[in-house]
Amino acid sequence: MSDRDTTTITITVLIDGTQYIRQVEGTHWRRDDERTVYVYDDDTTVLEVEAEYFVEAMREDRVETVATTTQ
Repeated sequence: MSDRDTTTITITVLIDGTQYIRQVEGTHWRRDDERTVYVYDDDTTVLEVEAEYFVEAMREDRVETVATTTQ
């Protein structure tokens, strides 16, 4: 059983000039020494993104969205 709760982790990548968004369930994400990004569900790797494609990562339970509207 996990000590951590899983949550939605959103990863944005850039491939050939197009941004893609992938959402996976996991407990955390981190980078290794080569800057590759991994998303984990406890000790299990659920997604791996090479550094050259990585744009951003967000844990959905910790994201605050700021919006501005103009008329």
